[in-house]
Amino acid sequence: MADIRLWLAGKTTGANTPMNNAGESSAVGKRKSLEEIHQKQREYDKKKRQRVVQQKWLEDFKRAVIEEQESNGAAADLEPSFKKSQVLYCGVCRKFPHLADTKSSLYVGVTDKFKRQTLEWHHKSKLHEKCILHEAAIQKPQETCIAKSITKMHEKNIQHLNILFNTAYYIAKQGEAFIKFPKLCSLQKKNNPEWNFENYMTDHACRNFVIAISETLKMTIRSQIENARFISVLSDDSTDKGIQEQELIYVRFVCEGTLVTHLCDIVSMKNSTSSGVKNAIMVGLESMGISLDILSQKCIGLNTDGAAVNLGTKSGAVKQLLDEVSKNQGWDNCNHIAVVHCVAHNLELAVCDVKKKEFIHIQI
Repeated sequence: MADIRLWLAGKTTGANTPMNNAGESSAVGKRKSLEEIHQKQREYDKKKRQRVVQQKWLEDFKRAVIEEQESNGAAADLEPSFKKSQVLYCGVCRKFPHLADTKSSLYVGVTDKFKRQTLEWHHKSKLHEKCILHEAAIQKPQETCIAKSITKMHEKNIQHLNILFNTAYYIAKQGEAFIKFPKLCSLQKKNNPEWNFENYMTDHACRNFVIAISETLKMTIRSQIENARFISVLSDDSTDKGIQEQELIYVRFVCEGTLVTHLCDIVSMKNSTSSGVKNAIMVGLESMGISLDILSQKCIGLNTDGAAVNLGTKSGAVKQLLDEVSKNQGWDNCNHIAVVHCVAHNLELAVCDVKKKEFIHIQI
C-alpha cells in the first residue's frame, strides 16, 4: 500500500519519470550549447575581432570625432611600449560640458567596441540635442527662435525710433532749440496715427538722442582717422553769446579718395594765451582719439589765422605744438609739417586794408 502511494505521488509531481528526465536533459543541453556559443563569441571579439570606426558612420553623424592617441600596452614587468589607438567621441558635447551628459560613453570617449548603435542612441539623446541647439545659437544668433520673435515684435518699434532719431538730428543740424522737439513729434504723430512714443516726446529725450547720434558719428570719424595715412589740423577761435572764448578744431584727411573735413570739438579756453590755445587744440584732437603719438606720426599740416598768439615765431601756439611733437619723437625739427596762414583770413585782412585807403571808382 505504501509503495502504491509513493508511486502515485511521483506520478502527480512528475518526478523521476522517464519522459520528464528526457525533457530536462534536453533543456540543459540547449542552455549549455548557447552558453558555449556566447563564450566563443566573446573570446572571438576579445582576441581576434577588431572593431574600427567606419567612414559611413562619420558621414551620417557629423558631430562624431575620431582621433588617435597613444596608449601603454606593456605588461607590468616589461618595459613600456606605446601603441596608437582610436578614440571616438562627440565634439559638440565636449564643447559644452555644462549641458552635456558627462557620464555618456561618447563624452568620455570610446576606445574599443565601436558600434553604430552607440552613435544612434547618443544622437537621439535630449542632452545631445540641447548642445546642438546651443552651438547653433552661438554661431547664428539671429536665426534662433527667440531672436526671430524679438525681431518681428520690434520691427515697428525700430521704425518709430528711427522717426525720433531723424527728428532729433534735424533739430541739431538746424541749430534749433530742443524745446521744439515735442511739437515736431506731435506733427509726426498726426502723419502716422499708429506712432505711439509719447514717453519720448520731451526736450530731455531729444538731448539724449542727439548725444547718442554724436557718439555714433564720432566713432565713425575715429575709424576713418585710424585708416587715414595723413591728417591736417585746422583751428580758429570764436566767442559765444556769453563772451566765452572758444577754440574750434577741425581735422582734414583723405577718406576713400575724397578729401573730407570734420569738426573735432569746440573747446572752451581757460585763457586766450598761446598755451591756452595749444591746450585747447590738444583737448579737441584727443576727443577724436588723436593722441600726441598719432599726431606726430600722421600730421603734415597746421592751419590757423595770423594772430601772434597762434603764429608767433617764439612762443605761438603752433610753435609750442611743434616743439611738443619734436620732443615726443626725438626730432630736431618738424619741417615736414606745413604751417599755413588761413587763406580766408588773409583775404579778410586784404579787404580791410583796401577799405581803409581812398580809391576811385572807375566806370567802364
